Amino acid sequence: MTSLPNRLQQKRGCGQATCGVAGQGAATRHHLYARPLQGFTLVELLVVIVIIAILMALLLPAVQTAREAARRVKCANRLKQLALAVHNYHTSHEKFPIGVGSKREDTSGAICRFSAAADSTAPWSVLILPYMEQESRYRALNDNQGFHGTYGDTVKHAEQFRPNPNFQCPSDPNSTIDASNSNYLAVGGGGIDALGSEYDEVWCRSGHPCCYKRVMFNNGIFFVNSDIRVGLVRDGTSNVYMLAESRYQPMPGGAATYSQPGYKDDHFTWSGGLRAGNSYNDCCTLTTTITHAVDSINSSDYDPTGELLFEPVTRTFGSFHWGGCHVAMADSSVHFLSDSMDINVHRDLGARDDGYPLSGYHP
Repeated sequence: MTSLPNRLQQKRGCGQATCGVAGQGAATRHHLYARPLQGFTLVELLVVIVIIAILMALLLPAVQTAREAARRVKCANRLKQLALAVHNYHTSHEKFPIGVGSKREDTSGAICRFSAAADSTAPWSVLILPYMEQESRYRALNDNQGFHGTYGDTVKHAEQFRPNPNFQCPSDPNSTIDASNSNYLAVGGGGIDALGSEYDEVWCRSGHPCCYKRVMFNNGIFFVNSDIRVGLVRDGTSNVYMLAESRYQPMPGGAATYSQPGYKDDHFTWSGGLRAGNSYNDCCTLTTTITHAVDSINSSDYDPTGELLFEPVTRTFGSFHWGGCHVAMADSSVHFLSDSMDINVHRDLGARDDGYPLSGYHP
């Protein structure tokens, strides 16, 4: 009995062998004309890589800008918290905290002659700790021992050089979790540094010719043995600097490169007092947590990790934010000031009672 497929093949006029050959031919033709497997050529792959690289190059600056904007907001908030702590201290004590204390003081001849570092007392940054929910650190620091300004001098290594993130700007690459530096300094005043000129407004300076640029003013809110209350800020609390950013505190890396062996460990801390030697008439006395409005903002290119230099921290505001730095005014408001602002206005804002700047100025 002939099967159904064979009958169909016979009906179509071909035998089993003939139809088999024809089927194989059709399969061969189908194989020859079938669409080849898809894939990227080397050129196409390179084009894709180039496009991705271009997109990343376009997006990366935007991502970095967004991150810096976030860091800048965080920095302003930290400075605001410090300013509020200063005002809370004023509310409790009816005056601003002392800039830094010295048991002896002599500025005759415009030379800074204060106590040896062992006789200096707690600076403003320690006195406000109870108003920042850091009562335990305050108790550990505020005793009868001296507040030396640098690591090489201090007798409070364990606590004074323990980092305090509240004093660090997140944009500063040197402000790491194990660094004890500060990016926020009190402002002691401001004015013209013109040694030997009738226009010189400096209160006192270091007594050695090598160190004349290490200056101090006492026409602001925080200085050695200061005793200022809000009522003495007669220029108006919105027109006087209280705190300012700095990126110039000497760091351990810079001290390590110093030529004199005795200074190899010399660097500053957020809780530093006076930097002075062991004598009352030390020539190199300066404040370590107080700065002054003397030079333009960010005008110094000093790298605190690359060398040991004390002058910039006493006379220059600065930050790693592009174009300027933050300041807190005496009313605790925080503003971002351009590094191209008028130098005379900048200096006037450091003084509490000079009648300048004239009304109408807004930071």
